[in-house]
Amino acid sequence: MRSKLFVPGARPELFDKALASAADALSFDLEDSVPEAGKQAARAAIASFLARADVLASNKLLIVRTNATDSPHFAADLAAMAVPGLWLLNIPKVESAAQVRQVVVALERAEAANGVTRPIGLLLNIETPRGLRLAAELAGAHPRVAGLQ
Repeated sequence: MRSKLFVPGARPELFDKALASAADALSFDLEDSVPEAGKQAARAAIASFLARADVLASNKLLIVRTNATDSPHFAADLAAMAVPGLWLLNIPKVESAAQVRQVVVALERAEAANGVTRPIGLLLNIETPRGLRLAAELAGAHPRVAGLQ
């Protein structure tokens, strides 16, 4: 991946522009760029976009940044975003290997419910001193961990 374009989930009018860009990867954000009252609408807009045939055929690396695992939105994010064609879920504020393993269990359930046949990888955000101290452990927490940022 040479380039990654961040796309606010609350701005669906930007989705097609992002798809037309030269970026190798598109990272749709459900966390910081989406106001609390807009979480459901952003989730629905991203899910609808990711299901389009032209998006699936685009050869873009498709990524969604969820809300944190301790957020009331995380379960709904996972259920809606674990879809065919998604390459990575970007999980913010990860601090423990146990947290990674819990995400994997929930992700496996969501993938099965949504007919996903290629396992979705995890891109973990290191955002705290504890996460930084445990970065090596987080990187090795599960084979689905594709990277840290």
